[in-house]
Amino acid sequence: HLERLRALAREVGLEAPLYTCTAWGGAAVPAEGFLPMHAAYPFTPWEPDPSFEPVPSREFLFRSPQQPAADWWQAGAFRYPIERYPYAYCELGAGIQMTYLHRPLVPPECTQALAVVALGSGCNWLGYYMYHGGSNPPGRRGFLNEFTVPRLSYDFQAPLGEYGQLHASYHRLRLIHLFLAEFGDRLAPLPVVLPPGASTLKPQVTNVLRYAARAHQDQGFLFLSVYQDHAETADLEGIALEVLLPQERLRLPHEGSLRLLRGMSAILPVGLELGDGLRLRYATAQPLTVLHARERRCVVFFAPDGLQPEFALARQGCRALTVQGGSSAEEGETLYAWPLPGLGTRLEATGLSGRGVELLVLSQEQALRCWKVRLAGTEYLLLTESEGAAWVDAGEERLTVCWQGEAQLDLLSYPRLPSSLPATGLLEDRGTAGVFWRYRLQCPPWKARWSLEQPEPQVVRLRLAAEALEGVRDLFLRVDCVADVGQAFLDGHLVADYFGSDLPWIIGLKRFAQPGRELELILRFTPLQANAPVLRYFTRERLPLPASDGTLPVTVRAVQLVPEYGIELPWQE
Repeated sequence: HLERLRALAREVGLEAPLYTCTAWGGAAVPAEGFLPMHAAYPFTPWEPDPSFEPVPSREFLFRSPQQPAADWWQAGAFRYPIERYPYAYCELGAGIQMTYLHRPLVPPECTQALAVVALGSGCNWLGYYMYHGGSNPPGRRGFLNEFTVPRLSYDFQAPLGEYGQLHASYHRLRLIHLFLAEFGDRLAPLPVVLPPGASTLKPQVTNVLRYAARAHQDQGFLFLSVYQDHAETADLEGIALEVLLPQERLRLPHEGSLRLLRGMSAILPVGLELGDGLRLRYATAQPLTVLHARERRCVVFFAPDGLQPEFALARQGCRALTVQGGSSAEEGETLYAWPLPGLGTRLEATGLSGRGVELLVLSQEQALRCWKVRLAGTEYLLLTESEGAAWVDAGEERLTVCWQGEAQLDLLSYPRLPSSLPATGLLEDRGTAGVFWRYRLQCPPWKARWSLEQPEPQVVRLRLAAEALEGVRDLFLRVDCVADVGQAFLDGHLVADYFGSDLPWIIGLKRFAQPGRELELILRFTPLQANAPVLRYFTRERLPLPASDGTLPVTVRAVQLVPEYGIELPWQE
């Protein structure tokens, strides 16, 4: 069947460099010409039983196709010669679509842990479903949605939402994508090394550290995870890792122990070559990216929440080590550093040529707001300081910065931005913040040009002035409500819908605005039934008392319009 489909595609000119096929669940894989792909979904809301109780999935246990166990995944999980193909995922569940019967929330820690465990298990291809949510178009004679999901909305709790908004999982994955962009070529050839007993570990057992390595000789990466879906987890105390290398034995940390917070996952380097003859024996911090400059190299790390960073550099090849924002010591053939994560922390290691390498160590919160861009031949690390979502992009002729919330945004840069950017007048130089430089972006504040009415308890009418989107890139309607289903109508047509949950209903209004015309959006809600099984997905404190008709009254707790600002800064090489 697959071979015939490929032949039909080629007959009409659909030639592709790769053809892929489903390989999970024991699916048949053609002998030649297809790349087998896998999937991982910890949440399964498509179950038809409204009382279905999910169990902890096996997706957060490290395993290896090169070292298959009898119960590795399912009986007959691999029906193809695994040594011939890279281990690839096309459907890591980076979110999940809510159904009418099941409305689970996917925490961002889950998305991050899925990717970390997949990489630690030998995956060299991360593919997601969905990475960007969307909206189904209405059909000519009905709706095109799948059974039990909203008619239009397919937000999927994806890293990028239905209207392009950045969810928390997007930033979690960006940490991994930055790592892979810089270190992926080192990781890809490395085989998996599993600790003793890894194949017998059960997902219900959460008081044991899950870990694996991908390594060859004395170089590689350690993968740690303390996340498990549908199970109680706790912080792990008193953890020490021992790494046996051909010529030495490493203990992480050198003295004492590590504390790993529940829900965390991390990638730690072992034997990482930093350049200029410098070698990092290990670090209890995660590599983020590398800034390549004309004169020197800067390697950026971050400390996963709760993890005390410790750096151990080989004395051979390192002429000197200075630590700004922490302490250091020398013992035998190793230089140790204990930096305090933050904007003012920098390690400088002088290598064989005398040029050396810089190391920055951020907190995880700071890393989640970092962006790497290239301007005028130099790479920069930009950090956005905003309570709302923010993003940065660099093109051939301009630097674009967008954010939600207040009309001003502080932007931190390392190293200092080219002088031509502040000279545009759009960027105000605010001095230093540790080793970073602070700049301020300011837009004219968006003025509310909208009105809101609630003519009935289950109906909300939003009127937006014709010029309401002037000066902003978009407006996001954020509705905090307790209801079963929400539907939004424009000119009598359904344009957006929502299945009630603890998540707010968010609608991007730019999509529906027409120049010179006032926008009137009607929101209609249906109440939850007091005995509905789906109530278990709601926080009990949010639910109103039942009415006499057996329903829970629709409760609109808050309605907000959140502007998205944007500034484009021109620059030249």
